[in-house]
Amino acid sequence: MAQLQIVTWMALASQQQEIMTSDQIAGSVNTNPVFIRRILGRLHKARLVNVHHTLPNQACPVGRSIQPALKRFYSDAEAAMKQQLAQVTVADVLDETLASFSQGT
Repeated sequence: MAQLQIVTWMALASQQQEIMTSDQIAGSVNTNPVFIRRILGRLHKARLVNVHHTLPNQACPVGRSIQPALKRFYSDAEAAMKQQLAQVTVADVLDETLASFSQGT
């Protein structure tokens, strides 16, 4: 239901040549904008919508510098994740899944 309401809002905004924010859509759906952004991400992966991304404000010292500054942190996090995942098998995931299911969580 929410997905259809979101796409309908986006269609209306497109017809009126307006940009609809996740806050505005969330107000219509009566939910949190974060929920809307998650659904938009799923719709984007399904190639049903194009999610508009803007560059940070280049006149702002933080906006201009945040992406290069975070690059190292993202790289370190990705390396740590790859190292952790290299130690996990599908059997490990299955065991954990079944254990969670049997505990009712």
